[in-house]
Amino acid sequence: MGKTSNAGGSDSQSVDTNLKSELCNLKSPTTVAEFVTTGTARVLARAIEQWAQAQGPVTAIVVPWEGTATTMSMAVTSVRADGWAIEHTNLGTILLTDLGNGTTAVALTVDEPDRADKDRLLALFDRFARQLQRQFEAAS
Repeated sequence: MGKTSNAGGSDSQSVDTNLKSELCNLKSPTTVAEFVTTGTARVLARAIEQWAQAQGPVTAIVVPWEGTATTMSMAVTSVRADGWAIEHTNLGTILLTDLGNGTTAVALTVDEPDRADKDRLLALFDRFARQLQRQFEAAS
């Protein structure tokens, strides 16, 4: 990395750009579900929070500082309690995009964990995403 050269600079810059692009893509989130449903992003976010809370070990909460005028971002976490200690492990993100006319696009992306229990966490998010899509897409 950091390769630069005056002679034939475009070739080495191209290699640098390609390498940086590949490295950035290694940890980029992967979209596991996308659908459109009825309701505004705000109303849908509240419904998803309530639904997730009833599901058990996975929560979904709005992250207000990551939203815009037409989008809402929700963090999806695995929750484990041990006495007074509560551990939240980030699993992924739900992006709600208000399409107007009372419809919202929903995209669920997984954040691949760098942990020993990676397979369990990925399976947990995948199950959550499929259940959420069945619950809310069917209501559209």
